[in-house]
Formats: sequence, C-alpha cells, structure tokens
Amino acid sequence: MQQKTRKAAAMWVGIGLLSICALGGCHGKIAQCNVLIEVINSEGKNIPKMSTKNLESYVKAAKSLEKAAKRTAGVELKDSKLVEFRDEYKEMLGDLVKAARNVPVARESNDPVKIKKADEKMDSFKNRETDYLERLNAYCSGG
Repeated sequence: MQQKTRKAAAMWVGIGLLSICALGGCHGKIAQCNVLIEVINSEGKNIPKMSTKNLESYVKAAKSLEKAAKRTAGVELKDSKLVEFRDEYKEMLGDLVKAARNVPVARESNDPVKIKKADEKMDSFKNRETDYLERLNAYCSGG
C-alpha cells in the first residue's frame, strides 16, 4: 500500500463526511462513519513506510498494522453495514501484516519466484484499499 494513496483516500473520505455533517448534522450512521474513519485515518498515520532497501521497515510496519487491526476491531458500531466495513478493514490489515512479514523472508531467500509473489501480494493492497475506501465513502455519504 502506498502511503500517499492511503492518505489521499482517507482525506477524501474524511472531507466528504465533514461536508455531509455540515449540511445535515451528525447522528446515527454518519456519526458512526466518522468514528470508524477517524480510527482508519489515525492508524494510517502510524504505519511506517515500507522499503525494500530496508527490510526491517516491513517488520516495523507489520507490528504497527497489528496494533491498527486491534484498534479497528475495538470500534463499537451499531450499524450492521459499518460493522461489516470494520471487520473487512481489520481482515485486510491482518492480510497486510502477513504480506509485510513475508517480504523480508522472500527477499532474503534470493528466490526470484518468492520475491515476485511477495511483491505482487503487497501491490495488491493498493487496489484493495482504494476499493474499500470508495465503498465506505459511498455508504457513508448515502450513495
């Protein structure tokens, strides 16, 4: 997941929801959306950038992602669709933890097939997260 993409998408979601709150007030679903998005945004800021030039960065990122998954799981929501979004995000973070831990192992093996698979798995999160944030934004904005 690229940090710029994550931050831009999260800000886009946050800005859209702030506009909705200003127009119609925040309660119910919108308030719960804001809580979930706040956790996603704040946890996203705590995840260090991963670089193949510094394989330890993947280990550090995996630890931060685990914490983010736990914090996300702890978000209390009443809206059943938002509960699904929360659980999906937690699952995505868990998958990303596994992928981040696999990159150093693959790179240290010097096996081109393992390296390619590990890199492809990491790259797959860009689209997965973008899709997730677009769907969350559409749901929270009533679209």
